Amino acid sequence: MYRRVLGLVALLALVFAVGCSKKKKDAGGGSGGLPSVSASTPQEAFDRFKAAMADEDEKTMLALLPPEQVDIAVEGPIMSGMSAVNRNYKFDTKGEAKKRDEETLAVLAKHGVSKEDLEKAPKEDFSGKFDFKKFHEQRKAHAKELAKKVSDKVGLILEMTELRKKGRKEPDEKGKKREQERKDAIRAATLKDVKIDGDKATAKFVVKGKDFKGKEREEVVPIAFKKVGDNWRIDISKD
Repeated sequence: MYRRVLGLVALLALVFAVGCSKKKKDAGGGSGGLPSVSASTPQEAFDRFKAAMADEDEKTMLALLPPEQVDIAVEGPIMSGMSAVNRNYKFDTKGEAKKRDEETLAVLAKHGVSKEDLEKAPKEDFSGKFDFKKFHEQRKAHAKELAKKVSDKVGLILEMTELRKKGRKEPDEKGKKREQERKDAIRAATLKDVKIDGDKATAKFVVKGKDFKGKEREEVVPIAFKKVGDNWRIDISKD
């Protein structure tokens, strides 16, 4: 459980691939069907983001990112699709993994990324010394190119998020307790050492919770902010 609350940046990095893209106007949010979310200080952006994270409110989370990072967040779902087209179902006796992958590919195809597009991604080559870092960068580059085909990036991200939620199994009482502890830890997270430099800011956020063994832990994680127009946004471009 605790690894899921190591940080806001870490969580988004697992879901979205982030980087740089062209800028577009931000009037406090509201782009691409997202809600308008104001945040006049880094602290306010942080407070709104952690509340949305605890509530699994993906639209507000996306609205609290700089617009260019929302645009290229779609690379994460595309990379999931790359994995889906190369999955080995030998041990998928119930067909659950295959069903999830088919649903993933259907959503991607709906948004302009076909199975054939995904199959053109670089493949693992174990004939010689395998350079995983290079392989990962090549796949990210391919995902970036495929992302250009997606016109409704926010729509794709949200549909993929709902698909992920749909695949969750109903937790037992122990699982429900861990989930509630996770949400409580997110809501109780605090921000410290805020340093503002023009339209950028850095800080550290502190999150407390329990690890899988039930031991109390505290993590201090760096976090960055970027001012867009009159509002501060969570900057995950350097995670």
